[in-house]
Amino acid sequence: MTGILTLNGRRTCMNKCVFCPGQRWPNRVLTWSEAINDANTLISIGATEITIGGRDPGEWEKLPEIVEYLKNAGIQLIRIRTHGRTLKNLEFVQRLKDTGALITLDTPLYGSTEEIHNKITQSKSSSLGNAFQDTIQGIKNCVKVGLPISGYTGLTQGNKEDINNILNLYRALLSTGEEITIIDISSLVIKYPVKLLIQNWCLPTKDMGPYLREATHACDPKVILTIHEVPYCVYGSYTPLIYNENLCKPRKSIKGKKSSPAFIIANTPSDPSQQIPKFLKRAYFEECFNCNLRQQCMGLPVYELQLFGSSNLRAFRD
Repeated sequence: MTGILTLNGRRTCMNKCVFCPGQRWPNRVLTWSEAINDANTLISIGATEITIGGRDPGEWEKLPEIVEYLKNAGIQLIRIRTHGRTLKNLEFVQRLKDTGALITLDTPLYGSTEEIHNKITQSKSSSLGNAFQDTIQGIKNCVKVGLPISGYTGLTQGNKEDINNILNLYRALLSTGEEITIIDISSLVIKYPVKLLIQNWCLPTKDMGPYLREATHACDPKVILTIHEVPYCVYGSYTPLIYNENLCKPRKSIKGKKSSPAFIIANTPSDPSQQIPKFLKRAYFEECFNCNLRQQCMGLPVYELQLFGSSNLRAFRD
């Protein structure tokens, strides 16, 4: 069982990513005792793996101490999802390594150049440093001390033409010979369905096909590439590279707007006490009902169907 521990490093994250709602309000920074209480709750319900996330856990000064606490409590694997900027501090990285915990760091690159990455993270050179340069140095430091890194990126209007370069950069940074590089590509969740907020960065999932196909066809064979929660009809064919989490049979019908067909919620939990946030709800649409791959797919995010529809997507009937 995997638990999620949220650690916000400071009131405002060092990055201001265009797709992150965190920039709209200050973060709540946990004290040590509060973090321990949250960790103990996860341990008490049987978690054996814990993912540490937040805005941003790498900025939480006692991160190595909480990692060591989790290891001593019997947690077998700790994943840390961080922008990687504080990993530029080699001493900090060494402290993580010295905990002796089995750690994997998930660290994103949203561009292969300073210009692209910093535009998406809205983090140009400032008193806090340079986001792209910090993250690159952080990845190098992890490789140097032997901390495993998994790369990931999200497709946006700003980096869709750069995806191959991002994969190649990860491969160059993480390669230590024959070692396999693991990289995830995903769509980015729309948390506020207001066109004014998303028009400059959002690449609708339905339009990602050409960029995903190009990336997979050109990818180094020593790279394990995973595409998260993208329908097969977007990619254009069945591929084992697509990973759909939280598959669940549809349970609730709702009507779409006049501009889009009616659709069915695809990931409503069977347990009514478990609530899925609106921005994470996904739905099957009209074409899905004739698709042979429907039971292996989660459809599209509801917000995207409402905003962009599902034109150009076709069911697989073979």
